[in-house]
Amino acid sequence: MKASLFTTLLILILSLTCSYGQQETLIKRINCGGNQVTGADGLVYDADTSNSDVSFSSFSSSLTHLSYVSPELSEPYLKSRLLNRNGNHGEIDFNYTFNNLSDMHQYRIILHFAEPYHGVINTNWNTRIFDIDINNGQYVFDDYNIMTEAALPSTNPMDGAKKVAKINRVVNISGGSLVIKFTNQDNDALVNAIELFRIENGGDNQAPTIPTNLVVTNITENSADIAWSASSDNGGGNVAGYKVYNNGIEIKDVITTTTTIAGLNEQTQYNISVAAYDNASPVNISSVSAPTINFTTLSSGGSTSNGSSIWSEVNTTASYSGEVAIGRATVPNGYKLAIEGHVRAREVRVDQETWPDYVFKEGYDLPTLEEIQEHIDEKGHLPNIPSANEVMANGIELGEMNRLLLEKIEELTLHVLQLKNEIEYLKSKQ
Repeated sequence: MKASLFTTLLILILSLTCSYGQQETLIKRINCGGNQVTGADGLVYDADTSNSDVSFSSFSSSLTHLSYVSPELSEPYLKSRLLNRNGNHGEIDFNYTFNNLSDMHQYRIILHFAEPYHGVINTNWNTRIFDIDINNGQYVFDDYNIMTEAALPSTNPMDGAKKVAKINRVVNISGGSLVIKFTNQDNDALVNAIELFRIENGGDNQAPTIPTNLVVTNITENSADIAWSASSDNGGGNVAGYKVYNNGIEIKDVITTTTTIAGLNEQTQYNISVAAYDNASPVNISSVSAPTINFTTLSSGGSTSNGSSIWSEVNTTASYSGEVAIGRATVPNGYKLAIEGHVRAREVRVDQETWPDYVFKEGYDLPTLEEIQEHIDEKGHLPNIPSANEVMANGIELGEMNRLLLEKIEELTLHVLQLKNEIEYLKSKQ
């Protein structure tokens, strides 16, 4: 029996202090709208007073505290912060702001609610509806109804009267503060108690792998699409998201491996890098992607008549997906560049998929000198070589022409070697 009790207690302790190696440390427990109290749960709830760690603000001059007595409710549900709209519906709100938090850390926030409904039958018994925003949009609860939530799993809101509803969420802190916003929608917004815990990572101090294969596409005058290969986390957690930087300054925080950077200035160079972070607490962040990627946004003049983009620049390379004509108005079908004029360069490289090594392979059908003579007499040019008229009409393909010329040189070499063998044979017979 004692062993069983010890085991049960041990499991309880572990479940309270460890979750995949995590521990939670109490930061603040507030009795909203009231003084310090010891709740029915035996926990101490601090007085609702502003200080350097937590502050309260309202955009309404009609903020009140609500105090009520009910045998079904006890502390910390006998007081609440209440927004009295004085009959004015609309965007009236109040905020709790927690300061001096650890940046890039995870925290658990628990909100307590109890509806002060006393059983009076009227038209307002189930009309307290308000919005809640936790951590600037990380969690949003639209049209929150305390009685509906407290009644669960019952679908009858009356079952939620004089009962407690809670919201329990883990938030990622960036910037060292956490804001909880309550906005009236119908009747008054209220909250009874707030608990805040810091989550410790339990030993995960390994950052995710560095994002790779960073590319930029769809560059316009004021935006660009960025993509990269996903990172992995070997520290026991998961990759939670990615931070996008321009010139080392964070500009976006995303959970996917693609994003559009908007609001850019035209004809401006940007230097983009990406780092991955995990879900540990404190968060582990990888080094930024290397190399970084540079691109220049388009100018309003670098566009077609209908405003669509033409040129883009990435890492000092200008690119365009269409055809380019220089010194002329059109580009022949099947080509990307057409120039009416001379081109001067130190070196030109032409990529080829085939090369005439096949001439020296066994089984090659080498034309005889007689066949070549016959073709010249009839056509006026070597076999497989375009005629002068064809070249004047269509030009030549540099790569293909070099292949054909080498083919003829190799065939000529074979004929010379045959003649050499014949000459040596005749000499041996003398």
